[in-house]
Amino acid sequence: AAMMMPSVNDDDPEPIGGAYRGATKNGLRHGVGEYVYANKYFSYKGDWMKGLKHGKGKLTMGDGSVYEGEFALGEIDGWGTRTWPSGASYSGQFYQGEMNGTGTLVSPDGTHFEGEFASNMKHGRGREMSADGSVFEGEYEHNKRVDGSLTAADGSVYTGEWVEGEKQGRGRQDFADGSSYEGSWVQSKFHGPGRFVIRADAGESLAYDGEWEDGRPLQVAASMVFDGVVGAPAAAVEPAPGQPPALPTAPSFKGKSKKDAKAPPPEEPAEPSEKRVTIVPGGALPPLALTCLDEAGDPAASESGRLVHVLLRRYEVPAEPAAAVAEKKGGKRAGKVAELPAAPAVAPELVEEVFIASGRTEGGRLLLEDAVVPLDLRPSTSDKECELAFVDATALEDGEITVLPPALQGTASPCTVLEPPPAPPAAAEDEGAPSEEQFE
Repeated sequence: AAMMMPSVNDDDPEPIGGAYRGATKNGLRHGVGEYVYANKYFSYKGDWMKGLKHGKGKLTMGDGSVYEGEFALGEIDGWGTRTWPSGASYSGQFYQGEMNGTGTLVSPDGTHFEGEFASNMKHGRGREMSADGSVFEGEYEHNKRVDGSLTAADGSVYTGEWVEGEKQGRGRQDFADGSSYEGSWVQSKFHGPGRFVIRADAGESLAYDGEWEDGRPLQVAASMVFDGVVGAPAAAVEPAPGQPPALPTAPSFKGKSKKDAKAPPPEEPAEPSEKRVTIVPGGALPPLALTCLDEAGDPAASESGRLVHVLLRRYEVPAEPAAAVAEKKGGKRAGKVAELPAAPAVAPELVEEVFIASGRTEGGRLLLEDAVVPLDLRPSTSDKECELAFVDATALEDGEITVLPPALQGTASPCTVLEPPPAPPAAAEDEGAPSEEQFE
């Protein structure tokens, strides 16, 4: 707040009711003297010239505040120090009784400002050290920050624009936990386009680059979906074991010439009912695609850097109930058996989990390629025994900013593990090479 200086340029050559003790010249206060004003509010001790305070002196006011420094033609003007009963103080330049120029202002709470002043306000370049340990260095206008850098006590740093003392406009903040935000601000909150990076996985990072509102991202990932094997037919990601891949059928022109025949309308790509992936121990993992979705089910393209682990999970599949087996064998003839009460379903038991590969998302999408399947995997014995699980393994480090979800709901795909390829035959011994007996 501005600290006003009452004007004391009322040095009448012959004041009524005041008391002066000191040097005079030609009937005027001139030289060194002490004067108590008629209103008893002011008292001054110092240099005089032709009846006016001029030079160096000390002015004491009735509210307990004191100014000691330079005067010119009756006004506080030049270098000096002003103290207040609250504990506040200012040392620096004055002009016509007000803080003007460069100086140091210490507030009652311990805030320490060094910089430029105009009309009793911080105005221009300055450096302010607050009682909470934060430090601001930059530009002020009418006591308000307009541009500069704020370093908090915990080491976080904001550099950018300010409006009415709030972070507003373009700016960047580096937080003490290693995360950072760069973009648009409104009233000290992330608002508008911006990029937020949070430290994760010992040096890696998770990033959101998109729109913000009132400090929160407008689109965050909530789940993952497996898109399939890249380059595989849309209707069947991978044929089931023992089944040949389906061949495309050519359009029929029976009963008409090819010229008159109309091409069949393009078919909409069918959603695969089962996205099965077939892997071979020791072989290359098929290129796999995965997408992160937001709560509305749309691709979360603003997010990058999630660490996804691909795991092979093997289950012990429970035996089918007797009624179901009998129905499969006897069909309708086994009606009496089929009408038996169904046994409660038994969940498969996870018996093995093997790490296969990992990758990081980019723009909400993961394309995993150039990975090798471990050689020591056992072949699967049924279609329900194995699956590929996609797990969000992003390990966010503890920090003050938690605007992004720490872990997404995973997804899985049926998987078939084939027999590993046979080992190459051992190289035959060179028949032309001499035996050891020939050298004896």
